[in-house]
Amino acid sequence: MNTRNSRIMGVRHVVLISILMMSAFAIFSPTVFASADPSCGSFITSSTTLTGDIGPCSVVGLYVSGNDITLDCAGHTLSGTGADGSAGIVASGPSGVTIKNCNVTGFFQGIYMDFSSNNILSGNTVNGNTFGIFMQRTSGSAITDNTADGNSQDGVFMGFGTSGNTLTGNTANNNAFYGFEDSTTGSGTSGTGNTYSSDVCNSNAVGNSRPGGLCGSPTFSATFDQNGIPSSGTTWGVTVGLSHYTGTGTSITVSGLSGTLSYIYDSTVAGSAGTHYTCNTGCTGSVSGSATESASYATQYLLTVATSPSGLTPSPTASPASSSGYYDAGTSVTLTANTVPGYIFIDWKIDGTDQSLFTNMVSVTMNGPHDGTAVYQTPQQALQSLITLKESMGLPQGLTTSLDAKLNAASDSLNSGDDNTAKNQLNAFIHEVNAQAGKKITQDQANQLMSGAQNIINSIS
Repeated sequence: MNTRNSRIMGVRHVVLISILMMSAFAIFSPTVFASADPSCGSFITSSTTLTGDIGPCSVVGLYVSGNDITLDCAGHTLSGTGADGSAGIVASGPSGVTIKNCNVTGFFQGIYMDFSSNNILSGNTVNGNTFGIFMQRTSGSAITDNTADGNSQDGVFMGFGTSGNTLTGNTANNNAFYGFEDSTTGSGTSGTGNTYSSDVCNSNAVGNSRPGGLCGSPTFSATFDQNGIPSSGTTWGVTVGLSHYTGTGTSITVSGLSGTLSYIYDSTVAGSAGTHYTCNTGCTGSVSGSATESASYATQYLLTVATSPSGLTPSPTASPASSSGYYDAGTSVTLTANTVPGYIFIDWKIDGTDQSLFTNMVSVTMNGPHDGTAVYQTPQQALQSLITLKESMGLPQGLTTSLDAKLNAASDSLNSGDDNTAKNQLNAFIHEVNAQAGKKITQDQANQLMSGAQNIINSIS
């Protein structure tokens, strides 16, 4: 005989002893009547409502021995001493009995029912016994909305001869063996002789039910709110347990959850082109019951940085740097065009608009998606751009003629491959511009012209 069967046989032997003791008590006890003030071992023979607690009782709390009667404990407690074979409430033999609203603790069996039928057990709490509810040879009874937690063997045990009983909405958690154990066979739930519906069982040591499928975890709904993502047109989501849920708007409600589940909001949510939203607070956690969770998202915009011609190296740098190219809204980013061998930096184009010539640093405020292109030219192209810049300044005729002569000469030298002469002519241009700075030319104009010429000199090998 295996250990489990030995345990059940032992229980049956104890139950038989209990029945014999109860029968003897029924024959010899002088208290076989509907007691106005029941105490340990009293027999309930007519409908009774308790007005106080009973116990601790060493053998039996109350016997229910009349047919078609109600014992309403009205929330009062029957307590025992934990003795083997003891029972809090015994209904052995009668039919049509209702036992409700009783708290029963400290007995071998909290509620024991045998040789009975068509009974109702409702709203009872049978915690801290060996067995919470123990039934055998009982049929047609309704066991509804009872709680059997923390018992040292089973929460609810349906034994030999039980059939056609319905167990609905009962809870059996944290018991040392099973939440619900049914040793019968038949056409009921999971091949037993009884029917189970909406019964809850969690964290029972050996198993939640035997056979499996008699009970389950309670379900609940959780609402996941977000702020920071536009309330329409943008799809976002949250993963709860192993399932991913999506929606638009400010919240997603998930139903049918059970147990304790972790959740994580989508870390990045795509918006319109060059825009996305990143979760920064409340992004992860767990839920184990009905709740509303909330996460905040920050808006980020894409800064696309390139060169013209494309692919030049070293590429421009951005500060602060971003591996993805996205920045929080409002961030000020400084772009720096680096020196590229064989080319001269001309200017930045931000969203297609030219910035200051020969100024290799520019700041971009991320108030939307932006494009930054560092424009480079060959020395000859850069020299033509310098001539164009000088002409746009409206300098005095005499100065213009002198500067043109130097730039045109440098252009001819470059075209003929005379790089050293071109450098000397550009240095002469710089000296003349510097001499006229603050006189016939503003300092800002002088700085632009000298910077452009110096860049050309630097690029000539």
